[in-house]
Amino acid sequence: MDEEISNLINAITKRTDLSEPQKAMMITEIIQNEINKLGKRGLEEVAKNVIQK
Repeated sequence: MDEEISNLINAITKRTDLSEPQKAMMITEIIQNEINKLGKRGLEEVAKNVIQK
């Protein structure tokens, strides 16, 4: 999943037909969608993994 998100974000940042605000809005939407998918339990697990690293 991390690689998929990273690839999406990289694809957006490389686009020359989008303004910086458009890129930021698209990236924000991707991140928000992923956070919503995780749910509370997933967020706690991710937070634990981040703290450990």
